[in-house]
Amino acid sequence: MYLFHLSIELLIFTIFLNFFTNKKDKVPLILCWITKIFIVIFALPIFYEFYSHANGLDLFRIFNSAINKSNSEETIIIILRVLANFITWGGYAPYNFLDIQAILYKITPYFRAHEMLFAFLPMLGYIFVFKKIQGETTLKYFLLFFPPIIFWLSVMSKETLLFFPISAYLYFSYEFIFFRQIKHLVFCLVLLAFCHLLRWWIAYVLLLTTGAYILLLIFAAIRRRNAFLSILVFIPIILITVIFFDEINFTMFRIFRYSNDIYSGYQYSPTGSYHAPFQFHGFIGYLFTFPYYFCLTILEPFFFEVTKTSSSTFLMAAILNIPLQAIFLFSVGCGTYFIFKWKKFPLNYRSIQTYYFVYTLTFFFIFAPFLHVNMGMSVRNKVQVLPFILVTMWGIIRRSIVNKKNLN
Repeated sequence: MYLFHLSIELLIFTIFLNFFTNKKDKVPLILCWITKIFIVIFALPIFYEFYSHANGLDLFRIFNSAINKSNSEETIIIILRVLANFITWGGYAPYNFLDIQAILYKITPYFRAHEMLFAFLPMLGYIFVFKKIQGETTLKYFLLFFPPIIFWLSVMSKETLLFFPISAYLYFSYEFIFFRQIKHLVFCLVLLAFCHLLRWWIAYVLLLTTGAYILLLIFAAIRRRNAFLSILVFIPIILITVIFFDEINFTMFRIFRYSNDIYSGYQYSPTGSYHAPFQFHGFIGYLFTFPYYFCLTILEPFFFEVTKTSSSTFLMAAILNIPLQAIFLFSVGCGTYFIFKWKKFPLNYRSIQTYYFVYTLTFFFIFAPFLHVNMGMSVRNKVQVLPFILVTMWGIIRRSIVNKKNLN
């Protein structure tokens, strides 16, 4: 019965990719899907086997909780609760995720079949990313098979599930900004509600991203040469405004209110996640330390940090992070050279790469201090922004190389 459920899933997903995707994108997406099947069926079980505390992994704990919820409550009650929280932007995200898992358990009770579904959903997100990078075949393969992305987007987690609505929202909001069609706005609102259902702060990050990008366009229309600098001016301003709303009650925002104090301490979330201590001089102090947190969060974990006592998760993350570190440093070098050589930023302010860059800055501006001190959070949450970082870095490297060739 397990093989039957798995076969039906694989058949449905493969047919969908074959008939409902762009002809040029069909081959790379199907190849990626075949690779993900291999990862889910063979690689992940080996990874779990070598994990020293496998039973303590979030995905096993959540799946077991979903089973208990599914057995103790009527399916219709769970579905109605999810719909109510979706419409009203209510509920507590981890519990919403449990409800979704419980509904999926009613469809198929097999753990591997659930993993296959979670591995497939990011493929839908890639469809929206590819719509804005047409003609960049090399970049598409690069995004699909980049080691940290293809592995961590195959694991059953909220972050994997969120990649689709994040990608779709960035696509439709970008379309709405330039073409102003009502259907794009409706799609954006639905996708924001879905993000809020699973991880409420992602919805606010996306809203801040859109606001920052709109102001960038307005500022650029007046002073194009300094357009990109407006990002650095606008994001702190809008964050200061946002923190006064009661519904945004995240630890970072509470810290910002005490700008004259040095904050240091341990935080524990309701789900038991542990956050190591961090320290900075309030909001103004954080503005100066943000570049450090930004780079460190992207580059961690480092391979030289691996020890004999390191878990398989840490070892895997350190290995997969090596190509990311190399590309990030190379793109920073290309971007720095471009800025000093031509006195402008190496991206068109109206391009999707710039919009992705604004999203990257906004995401890390809020959460970098939390992510860099907790390896598990860093690995999982970074997947929500990593593909967009790569598109941005690719654009910077490509334009720097093209301009250098034209100069010669």
